[in-house]
Amino acid sequence: MSGEPLPGVSQRDGPFDLSVDILIVGAGACGLTAALAAREVAGEDAEILVLERDRSPSGSTSLSSGFIPAAGTTMQRAAGV
Repeated sequence: MSGEPLPGVSQRDGPFDLSVDILIVGAGACGLTAALAAREVAGEDAEILVLERDRSPSGSTSLSSGFIPAAGTTMQRAAGV
């Protein structure tokens, strides 16, 4: 269930202070892709943190069955695709 800490992970009350070079919120397809791109651009020394509210990373991507519904968009029609 969302909002509950994972076993062995403590939940903190109050302020939390952490500094990273790049913070990505959400570990769905876009968040993880952003993390990979950030690593390529920022390099291996950059501290990149991905936060996910659920127990496993998926986001709404898990509902898409692996398909990207992008066929026949107005931008594609304007480009003649």
